Amino acid sequence: MPGDQNLVNWMYQLFDVMQGNGSGSDTGSEFRATIDIMLIDHPVTKNKAAVKAVWRLYNAWPTSVAFGDLDAGSNTFAVSQLTFAHEGWDFKVADSYGPNSYAVIK
Repeated sequence: MPGDQNLVNWMYQLFDVMQGNGSGSDTGSEFRATIDIMLIDHPVTKNKAAVKAVWRLYNAWPTSVAFGDLDAGSNTFAVSQLTFAHEGWDFKVADSYGPNSYAVIK
């Protein structure tokens, strides 16, 4: 999510329409999207990270968002959580082990 203002704008548009505060004129009444959630290998040692598993959600939209505590005194990183409703999904794992194996949904 860092660096992806489009995702945040999509959530604002969706929540405005659902609360009756907006028309959703940017995208019409269509707020659903195909979403790929990827589990990447760690550590990333090349420019392209190996994708070990991928979930594809069809006609998905966010139903809630939660952000972790912003505590500068703790020794943790920020965690955000998105919950999606969807109308179907696919799942694929990498065909083999190692840094050169990738999971792909076509």
